[in-house]
Amino acid sequence: MAREEVLVVLNPTAGRGQAGRKESQLRRDLTEIFHDKAVRFAMTERAGHAREIAATVDGNVSLVIAVGGDGTISQVANGLAGKEVPMGILPGGTGNDLARGLGIGSYQAALSALQTGNVRRIDAMLATLNGADVLSLNAGGSGFDAVVADWVNTHCKRIGGTLAYVLGMLNCLPQLRANQTTLTVDGKRIEMETYLCAVCNSSSFGGGMKIAPMADLTDGLADVIVIGDVGRIGFLREFPKVFSGRHIEHPKVHHFQAKEVELKTEPALPTFVDGEMMGPNPIRFQILPQAVQMIVPEAA
Repeated sequence: MAREEVLVVLNPTAGRGQAGRKESQLRRDLTEIFHDKAVRFAMTERAGHAREIAATVDGNVSLVIAVGGDGTISQVANGLAGKEVPMGILPGGTGNDLARGLGIGSYQAALSALQTGNVRRIDAMLATLNGADVLSLNAGGSGFDAVVADWVNTHCKRIGGTLAYVLGMLNCLPQLRANQTTLTVDGKRIEMETYLCAVCNSSSFGGGMKIAPMADLTDGLADVIVIGDVGRIGFLREFPKVFSGRHIEHPKVHHFQAKEVELKTEPALPTFVDGEMMGPNPIRFQILPQAVQMIVPEAA
């Protein structure tokens, strides 16, 4: 009988190559933790490959560990959709926002969670764009946040974390403008001028920006944060507050909770899901309660 297997899906280019450089250490640490199982590594080679690898998982695999950023983790979750296989994460990307929301703030914290093996079911969001469905674990949206995410993905090859997104915001500031936006929140239509709309499963994006500080990964609801037309100077003045979550106190920052959200802007703007760029909106998000089995710290 074949040994029970732990599959490690590693994106070697994540975090400006840091994830790949830790491969030898990862092999030693994970082999020690899962000494009674066969630990198999699969390296991603192209965009979407993590999803393809995870989709091949069979009954002999008892755990899949995603090593990389939010995009890699999201791809693995998409590949495992419909399979009752838990997943763990070792954050190694630019933002690592889902890991932050799960209380996994460091490499050692991730190893400790994997060693404990505490499995918790968390919510996911089904994002639908142009007839295609993508599972989202962290956040998505459209507007200035998508413009910044695109800049970071294109330009920040050597800089990671919060600094990358702050630089992106400053570089993209000339593109900041209000757009006519239609939101449909659990069937209720709302129209307003907005700078950005973020639909969140977890609390942060952009490498630690607490865009939705009240978000809960297990409450069965998406948290929608809409920043209205605060003006360019007002935006700059309020921006630092996003790191503490106090931006939500501004009268032109709106918060909704919903099971289903549709977002459309005029003109149609780019969208992002878990840090990865997608096509222009409209985009729809539907919450999927307790859809993903995730290894988390015991205190999470």
